[in-house]
Amino acid sequence: MSPYDWNETARCLARQVGGGHFVSGWGVVRLRLVDDSTTPPSFLEDGPVVVAVFGSDNYDADPKAREVVESVRRHLPDAGAEEMGFAVNDEASSWVLLAGTDAGRYQTRAGRAFQKLLLEAFLDDVVWTAWRDAYGAPGIIEHLFQASANK
Repeated sequence: MSPYDWNETARCLARQVGGGHFVSGWGVVRLRLVDDSTTPPSFLEDGPVVVAVFGSDNYDADPKAREVVESVRRHLPDAGAEEMGFAVNDEASSWVLLAGTDAGRYQTRAGRAFQKLLLEAFLDDVVWTAWRDAYGAPGIIEHLFQASANK
């Protein structure tokens, strides 16, 4: 899809997630791509549609965190998406998976915006369903309390 180093982008975002800069511990955010080779920099309107799926789980130590990531990966083809990058932060306390689709499927700006919203909503549902399946509904409260106590 693109020769860009998406793993480095995922690594930078994982540092942000691990640093507590996100309101939620799990979710999806849309990325706006910037062309900084122009003056002034401008947003890329014809680049790939990219969203970041993230979690505040210890990916290395917690097998349930890996289950969540694998579930997200399995569902990417259902959205016509592919994994573009993946990384954990230095402490392995958070992870980011970048998923993208080809923006060329839609010809209008509104169509591309709609595609981003659909991909974001689909993956948000996937990550939360995977998280509930892995940790179980009663385990959610305990996990949230444990995560907040470790900060």
